[in-house]
Amino acid sequence: MADGKITHQPYSTTSHYTCSLTLPDDETTHITITTSTSGVCFSTSPEDALAQTKTGNEYSKSSYASYILRYVRDQLLTIDVDDAEVIYTDQPNIIPMTDDDLQDFQLDVISANG
Repeated sequence: MADGKITHQPYSTTSHYTCSLTLPDDETTHITITTSTSGVCFSTSPEDALAQTKTGNEYSKSSYASYILRYVRDQLLTIDVDDAEVIYTDQPNIIPMTDDDLQDFQLDVISANG
């Protein structure tokens, strides 16, 4: 307090995140999660609130990643497949296969599906 006046005031903060990962043992499956968090910061100015929020965010990346991944994991089983959207992002690659290629592909599919 300066002269009996409160020098800090509350500021609403919203931080936007993109959490990206590639599945282990599957370098072709890349997942990107976009989300945000909201909070309150007690600061002397909007610039002070921004600096505090940025500093806090820098030191919280691992804990936010852990929270986001746990939250998404718990929610995935509740999502109806009809609510998912698949967008093809490129032209399909078409490559002729030999009999050996076909046999290898069939074995890969069998082993992947247990």
